[in-house]
Amino acid sequence: MVNLPTQLKKNHGRLLIKITRTLFLTDQHRPFHDPRAESLALDVAQDVGVDRIFINGDLIDNTNCSMHGPKHPEIVTTLEQEFESGIDFLTDLRKRFPTQEIIFNAGNHEYRLDRFIIQHAKPFWNMLTVQKQLQLEHFNVQYYPYNSEVQLEGSNVWCQHSPPSYAEAGPMTSLKKKLDRTYLWGCTHRLGASYLTTAGGNLVAGYFTGWLGSTTLTEQHKHVFSYTKGHENWQQGFAIITIIDGVEAHIQQIPIINYRCVVDGSLYES
Repeated sequence: MVNLPTQLKKNHGRLLIKITRTLFLTDQHRPFHDPRAESLALDVAQDVGVDRIFINGDLIDNTNCSMHGPKHPEIVTTLEQEFESGIDFLTDLRKRFPTQEIIFNAGNHEYRLDRFIIQHAKPFWNMLTVQKQLQLEHFNVQYYPYNSEVQLEGSNVWCQHSPPSYAEAGPMTSLKKKLDRTYLWGCTHRLGASYLTTAGGNLVAGYFTGWLGSTTLTEQHKHVFSYTKGHENWQQGFAIITIIDGVEAHIQQIPIINYRCVVDGSLYES
């Protein structure tokens, strides 16, 4: 048995293999996140040991840049407060994981700011950016623009925020449009997984890994998501991606149920 995480290990006393683990988070929607769910995911990652944290978009909600904002005048957060909430998270993340690689693949809610600046304040383009407002350089975070397809090491695993399909059978429908890769998607706030064996005999999979926000935690949480059809059917969760020798990937999808989850045979709760 090889003990995780991440260092070079002996396999049957002969071969050396390298094992890395990645914590995959998506859709926190700060400041409308769920602190207990978010903390649970980070606690698990600290306990099992990870080499990388992958933030797959929508870390912040950017409510104040939303086309839906005027429908909810009772929401009193400012754009500054939203980014402060994101900085709070990154500060905690760096304290917990001082040397680990952190990747930020922007979501459509980060893109809300870019779109707003383009439409209403072009002189501020390249000045008011998500990267600068979240101080990503200070936290040594690698940034990818909205909806980039990001490969993990040399594996066949790719991370992308928005899937090709949001249908009820979204993971399978999306996977059929991208048959040659395994994908982890965000954006849907739902849990789901589908698997296919390609004509070449390769196993590929598509995952929806849930989210770390809440639609009921406070009155503001209720209002900010009420415009979205199907928000009653969202689930919380995250994932741990284990990669062997930089190529072979094993993905553990982790639902959060009543602020509890089971990882590697251990029960965690927040």
